[in-house]
Amino acid sequence: MNVPGPLLFGSFAFIHACIALIALSLVGSFPVAAVCLCVVEGITAYDNLIIVLGRRIGINDRATGLNRLRFFLHAVFIGALVPVYTGIGTALEVSPFHGDAAMPVSLLAAAAIASFGYLVQYRGLRLIMPINYFGCLRYAQSVDDRRRYPGYHYSEAELANTALPPFASIITVLLGLGVSLRVGWVAGFWVPFTVTALMFVAAAFPARTWGPLVTSMLEIIYSGGLAWSLWTIAASLQF
Repeated sequence: MNVPGPLLFGSFAFIHACIALIALSLVGSFPVAAVCLCVVEGITAYDNLIIVLGRRIGINDRATGLNRLRFFLHAVFIGALVPVYTGIGTALEVSPFHGDAAMPVSLLAAAAIASFGYLVQYRGLRLIMPINYFGCLRYAQSVDDRRRYPGYHYSEAELANTALPPFASIITVLLGLGVSLRVGWVAGFWVPFTVTALMFVAAAFPARTWGPLVTSMLEIIYSGGLAWSLWTIAASLQF
């Protein structure tokens, strides 16, 4: 059965946009964490939307620019999830995240990940090329025979190009695992750790077959789990 790519990734974009709005509604309870989650979710919604619009935009300089922006935003802003974890730990009064220095330190960590993501991950980005992605036109760092886009002539350099690992995302998820494990162990609140562990496992999925699709689905569970955590804690603090 063929996966209806535009419908699928359009749904992903819509869901992430909704999660971004939910996060934004929690700014009163979590001024920093809610904004950070909203930003990351907005970027993820943009990512999926560009995939949906790929065929309409076509293969041109505009498409290259929009897709390079995807890589830039992910590399620079994914670290903003660190303050989300800290906000959860602070609200649940889990040591050492309930101190006055916890959020400033997490913002510094996010800034450090942003710098690393830009200098190493984004600046290290060489070629991106159009690929066939479940019936959609997407730009990626590598291509294989299964994902060649019909009618596009790949250069030898493009065929030989390899993808850089998502270093910024890996660092962010590892930090998130550590913080959420502490939160689960001390406060008995295991949702953040569970959804983060799922994302960590997703790194082992094959990148050239079904892996990216399952990862996109897990991203919704992951983001929804973090948003649900903030929402639940905010509701409990009102009583």
